[in-house]
Amino acid sequence: MNTFFKIVALLRSIFKLGIKFPNFINRGVDLDKKVKIDRSCKINYPVEKKFNKIGAVTLQAGSILGAENQIETGRNGIINIGKNVTIGKNNLFIANDNSKITIGANTTIGDNNIISAQSKSIIEFKNSVKIKNNCKIKAAGDSKYLLQDNSEVLENSRIISPTSGGGDFTLGNSSIVHMNNFLDLSGSITIKDNARTSRDVKIHTHIHGIKGKELIWNQPIETKSVSIGHGAWVGTGAQLLPGAELNTGSILGAGGILTCQTKKYRVYGGIPAKQIKNRLGFVS
Repeated sequence: MNTFFKIVALLRSIFKLGIKFPNFINRGVDLDKKVKIDRSCKINYPVEKKFNKIGAVTLQAGSILGAENQIETGRNGIINIGKNVTIGKNNLFIANDNSKITIGANTTIGDNNIISAQSKSIIEFKNSVKIKNNCKIKAAGDSKYLLQDNSEVLENSRIISPTSGGGDFTLGNSSIVHMNNFLDLSGSITIKDNARTSRDVKIHTHIHGIKGKELIWNQPIETKSVSIGHGAWVGTGAQLLPGAELNTGSILGAGGILTCQTKKYRVYGGIPAKQIKNRLGFVS
């Protein structure tokens, strides 16, 4: 009789949360009692005998999952959503086989975003991260994306690795990737603490070979990492090309194209970007 009442209680909790029955029967989802999930959401993961990992999808206390969100994991894929996370509507979260997505406490994710970890990659949001609307964050291969505390990615930005895998990505504490940015993660990109990009910035980490008469697009691709230093600022419409390094406290002016490593606390502009000012007021 006790077993009967337990089954009834389980069924009531399933229908109250609006989650499809099979997800709970196969023990693939671990939900805290205080989680709020819209009935239109879908949580999917492989239903197969070999897949016996409990808690492939974990949502902790105080989290809110809005309408029409979809969460998918492959075999041994893991998605952990921390405490007091607020997720808007119509987002897609994918952790493919052996990949992992971790969303830290007090993070806010807007509407219509795609956050995808493929083929052993890791995406980790620390605490109080903000992802606005219509963003795509896609990792593949052995790459690791780390968004530190209080960092932000604004509307319509793309942070994307090739499907074959690419470099690592770090967005430092309180740093911001602004609207309509494109970050090419063929190679690695590091944005250190308290750095900012403006609108329409592009960061490139790969280039095709150009030797001889061979078609350029048939030549090997070379990747080089790009970094933006602590407190640095990238102006509207600027671009950083493979190997570029905007050093601590430096500024790349609007529309500039940076191809080199800069000095600290300088202002650069033009095509290609050159030093035009010293923020410290003296030349060294």
